[in-house]
Amino acid sequence: MFHLLNDAPYGVYAVDMSQTILFWNYSAERILGHTADEAIGHRCYEVLQSLPENGGPPVCMEGCPAIRLAREGIIPPVVHVAARCASGARKPITVTPLIVEKDQQRVLVHLFHAREDESEARTVAERVLGVLSPPATPSDAPNDSTAGPAAGQVAPLSAREAEVLRLLAMGLEIDRIGHDLNISEHTVLNHIRNARRKLRARNRLSAVLTAFRLGLI
Repeated sequence: MFHLLNDAPYGVYAVDMSQTILFWNYSAERILGHTADEAIGHRCYEVLQSLPENGGPPVCMEGCPAIRLAREGIIPPVVHVAARCASGARKPITVTPLIVEKDQQRVLVHLFHAREDESEARTVAERVLGVLSPPATPSDAPNDSTAGPAAGQVAPLSAREAEVLRLLAMGLEIDRIGHDLNISEHTVLNHIRNARRKLRARNRLSAVLTAFRLGLI
């Protein structure tokens, strides 16, 4: 599934739960200079060696906070770091993590762009989820097309609605979500529909991204 992101205009790399890089796209090479051959099969912290944006000890390390959260099924937060380029120089990037299921294994996908292109951050995660997750069905489409409400402009999600969106963000299918939560697929779809209406999201992917951006999941 990751080969579909080879030509994406933003950097993408994916790691397994041992922090081994499984995928490294062309834009990742363009932004940081490391080729796929130099990255894939190596530990992410060995390749990027990222430091906090304002200096300090490395944030890329074995057992970093992001991988610990991912192992628990929790999506890590967006971070701003200075990553090491192949030249040895450092480049400030914004990294947006996502969790997907591949071959029944959890994979942590990192989407990133150079900080000078902040406008890309607003759409990069939605584009990737659009590739890695199935599109919404026409019957699910809400009437309101607003895609980016602020926190004070949305109704609060119920605990179950937020839980369903979290599982969607992990790449789980509707039947798997129903099984994991011990509810019917129809109930899962109702929770998704209600969450999308509250978030004024055009589709499931937009709902996940809006909830993630607002800190609701």
